[in-house]
Amino acid sequence: MRTRSLRRLILATALLGLVALLPPSVATAGTPAPPAPGAYAALGDSFSSGEGTFDYDPSPEAQACHRGPDAWPRFLRRRAPFVTQILHTACTGARTDNVLSQLPATPNPDVLYVSLTLGGNDIGFSRIVRDCFVGSCYTRETRERII
Repeated sequence: MRTRSLRRLILATALLGLVALLPPSVATAGTPAPPAPGAYAALGDSFSSGEGTFDYDPSPEAQACHRGPDAWPRFLRRRAPFVTQILHTACTGARTDNVLSQLPATPNPDVLYVSLTLGGNDIGFSRIVRDCFVGSCYTRETRERII
């Protein structure tokens, strides 16, 4: 029962993240309005932090979170002219219950775009990948962790 609730929470979080990426103003007919300029907040886990790029920002917090310039949110920032600023708070190892700690104490009214990547650490994704690499992906234990 707990696993099913966790799956639902992860699915709802992912869907909310996708909805949050939609531009704030989209025309109802014809050509969509251009995205409004605004700040972009990248929250979540190692998928967004920059884990594995091995080029991390110099601050101790960024080093601990493996946040760096080659993370996909930073790449998006460089390619999206309507993004005026990035608030990159994603942290490797983050779980669903950690995301609130990534939010600023005071809301930033300039933030119009938000991405949220979570769930991999909640289901033990790194263990699953390791099991597939050194063993068998299709074991009872692996299936039970996923389902």
